[in-house]
Parts: sequence; structure tokens; C-alpha cells
Amino acid sequence: MKHLDSPGKPERDEISEWLKKFSTYVREQDFGSASALFDPGVLGFGSIAGRCDGISALRREQWERTWPMTSKFDVHDHNIRIEIAGDLAWIATTWSSLGHLPDRAPFERAGRATLILRRAPSGDWQAVHSHFSLMPGLPGP
Repeated sequence: MKHLDSPGKPERDEISEWLKKFSTYVREQDFGSASALFDPGVLGFGSIAGRCDGISALRREQWERTWPMTSKFDVHDHNIRIEIAGDLAWIATTWSSLGHLPDRAPFERAGRATLILRRAPSGDWQAVHSHFSLMPGLPGP
């Protein structure tokens, strides 16, 4: 297993780019483009949804219920751990965003994420597992 926390290594840079794309799609609420980064059979856990089997469930039960209530989502590239073994990579990192109460008043949201990516036959990385959750003690999504 290769440990790739430092930038400048091709696989690490590819995964960093994957995370940047995902962050952009969350901010833009571009569910379609974000879905393309995930394997159709992904297993996901989130702050709202306990378990989502497949990209349709992850999108419906977690993303569509969370992303509209947030802004400024960003995965922290400076606080990342990446391990790669063959065509699998696991990632652990933190993220931040602003949450919005029903009256649209913002509040700081921070969390952590663990992802497992698999290199597809096309050469692109796709998430086969994701777990995004709030830091302990923070208000809900």
C-alpha cells in the first residue's frame, strides 16, 4: 500500500483533482456531474441518511436533502490521508461549509469524510464508498 499525503505524485494529484471536482459540484448543486464520479453501486453513509445503496439512493436520500441547505463546501486537501493499493484508494480528510437555517441564517459546518475509490476501466477514479458526516457536537445538516 502506498501512502500519498504529499502533492506532486501523479495518483495523489488525480485524487486531489477528483475531490476538487466533487467540491465544485456540491457548491453548484450539480447532482448529475457529481453522480458521474461515483460507481452506480456505491454504498454511502451521511449525516442524514444512515445507509444508501446505489447512486440514486445516495443522491435522493443524502445529497438532495443536504446540499440545498449549504454553501461554500470545500474538502480540505491540506488535511488529507491517501493510501493506494492497486486500483483501490482510500481517503480520509476533513471538510467545511456553511449551513443555512430555515430563515437562511448561516452557521459554520465542519465534518470528516472517508472515501474508497476504484480505478474504472477508463482510468478514471470512481467512489465505491463514501461517508460524509458532521464533526461531533455540531448542529444538523
